[in-house]
Amino acid sequence: MTVEASNFKKAINSNLTLHVNDKATLDFMLEVGQLEQTINVTSEAPLLEPDTATRGQVIENMRVNELPLNAGRNPIMLINLAPGVQFSGNPQFFRPFDNGDNVQFSINGGLVRHNEYLLDGAPNNAVTDADLTRTRSSNNIAFVPPWTRRRNSR
Repeated sequence: MTVEASNFKKAINSNLTLHVNDKATLDFMLEVGQLEQTINVTSEAPLLEPDTATRGQVIENMRVNELPLNAGRNPIMLINLAPGVQFSGNPQFFRPFDNGDNVQFSINGGLVRHNEYLLDGAPNNAVTDADLTRTRSSNNIAFVPPWTRRRNSR
């Protein structure tokens, strides 16, 4: 990030890293001076994100296409690539048409089966009554999108 204005010293922060859903506030104080001067600001990454409790992860297209998935080709399996995810279900039921066991994971210590699912930004949740007494419920994925490997034609 570079900030400059005429008759002020240029301020540069070259160690800026942003991830999905990151919110960053950068404060710069411009000092009167010449434009040729440079200020480098460095700092360690914070251990906590005090501005938000959300967690996001982007799985790159190359990894999606190249990593092996089970025979059902369930793209939800890729959630195991994200840090902080603990899967506790039966991998046998990780097929695209199973929307029960494929959501048996906890994210960053959260409750199992209590995650919010979005598909292209829209809610993709199926709330289930876990004990039929309507005293508690959990989230399932309503729709598991189909996934096929794309190949470049030659």
